[in-house]
Amino acid sequence: MNKLLLNIIRWFSPLWRTLGAEPIQLLAILQTRLVMDSRRATVFSQGRSTQNAELKNQDWLAMGVFFMMGLFMMALFFAFEQTTTTLAIYFMVWMFMLAMTLISDFTDVLIDVRDNYILFPRPVSDRTITLSRILHIGIYLSKLTLAFALPAFIFMLIAKFPWGGPIFLFQLFLSLVISIFAVNLIYLFLLRFTTARKFKEIISYFQIAFSILILGSYYLLPRLVDLSVLKDVEVYEVPILQFLPSTWIAALWGILGEGDYRALSLVLGTLAIVMPLVALFLITEVLAKHFNRKMMAMAEGSSTNDAKFQEKAEKPRTGIMPWLAQKACISSAERAGFELTWLLSKRSRDFKLKSYPSMAFVIVFFFYYLLQGDGSLAERLSAASGGKWYILLVYLAWISFSTFLHNSRFANKFKSSWIYLSVPVKKPGPILTGAFKAIFFRFYLPFFVFILVASLPVWGWGIIDDFLFGMLNTLCLSLISHLLAGQHRLPFSDSWANQSKGGNLAVNILMLFLIGLIGGAHYFLTNLGWVVGALCVPMVIILALLLRSYQRVPWSKIRWAGF
Repeated sequence: MNKLLLNIIRWFSPLWRTLGAEPIQLLAILQTRLVMDSRRATVFSQGRSTQNAELKNQDWLAMGVFFMMGLFMMALFFAFEQTTTTLAIYFMVWMFMLAMTLISDFTDVLIDVRDNYILFPRPVSDRTITLSRILHIGIYLSKLTLAFALPAFIFMLIAKFPWGGPIFLFQLFLSLVISIFAVNLIYLFLLRFTTARKFKEIISYFQIAFSILILGSYYLLPRLVDLSVLKDVEVYEVPILQFLPSTWIAALWGILGEGDYRALSLVLGTLAIVMPLVALFLITEVLAKHFNRKMMAMAEGSSTNDAKFQEKAEKPRTGIMPWLAQKACISSAERAGFELTWLLSKRSRDFKLKSYPSMAFVIVFFFYYLLQGDGSLAERLSAASGGKWYILLVYLAWISFSTFLHNSRFANKFKSSWIYLSVPVKKPGPILTGAFKAIFFRFYLPFFVFILVASLPVWGWGIIDDFLFGMLNTLCLSLISHLLAGQHRLPFSDSWANQSKGGNLAVNILMLFLIGLIGGAHYFLTNLGWVVGALCVPMVIILALLLRSYQRVPWSKIRWAGF
């Protein structure tokens, strides 16, 4: 695919030379960037290590994901009677997905100015470098657009012959221009009010939201939306949709493909053509200049920002974290493990990207199972509220807690863990329990309280003892799994490349079996009234004993990644 696109660009070498760029240098830069794209971890491969040396073909993975989304969107063409309505929804989803992908997945490439250190000292003109960046973005967009729009283009070409295909391509081009304009505005807005570090942190949350969106759309949309009810809806009948660019673009089909010359159609169709022209002018003449200046300023000011961040880090810590460390920990070593895990989990971008989605995944999977069955959405929700589905939610939350615990072992700069060997601690157990408590208080407890509060209006106050009992069960099971593992990793002491290696398969299978067994037993115990609340007392004692056992882990049981 990349070779084909590079050959196409090579055919236009006279044009590039006319624009002031050197074609040979341009192709060399593009080829290098495309190779790096194929090795760059993307939002579609978060489950894999960012340091895996074998990471490759990531561009094909992204194209495969977009192609499957495009196939999924084909259901719209059979669900609606009005083609204009179908295209309005299709382009709304497409433009949103494209904008989110550019922000969450391609931002690191756009704001990465490290290649300037290689290119600027060499005899490469500014126009060659600028044109290479523009063509790089164009190639990236063309691959995603081809993968997503190919099924719809073939359908429009055959079903709406002869004008369906050409009009669809024209609409697709307009959607690309408007999406790029919107992303530029978002970038400039963020850069105007944030520092370089904050900007990258915000982009990380975009990545998290995008991965959640993909999973939620796949599992929940088919169960939440009844397309048969919306079959005869016309997009012009919904006033708020008339303000969306996707509706303007869809109106072009009504004008060019169906001869709809109503005043509203003509106004919206005119906006579809005029706004991309305005966007092109603003992008090339206004936004591009400010964007490049912001990028260079961000690169030059990174050292200043890092100094400010370091100065802030050296100030005495205040807030809830020191107070929790003082109250929840029983020794200085345990407090050190608590504070270290709390702060590093707060600052580590990879940790957030790989861990935060697990909380949303729990909710997505819960509603996926909750909404199974026949009947309308209201009927299924009503039937679920009369059951005990909240128990499933309690034990699904264990997945999130386990994910945070597991990922707290890994770091990009894991070799800094030599510091553990220099501290005068007889046993590393207190550091491990401190990390365990930090993950509990920082992530699991707030999430657990959130799902409890959200469940109270549905199932009532009587579920509080079930939630408490379930939380104690999951904490005990997590400690048991760590104790049975035999070898332990100190917080942030291993490489992300080992994230999927060295796991104890037998222990993991045993834990899945136990969580299902205990969850099933909990379900039947709810019929016994006060018994569940009474069982919380022995579970607290068992949890305390397990924590004490975990504190006694010796240095010989610690697994090191090597320095």
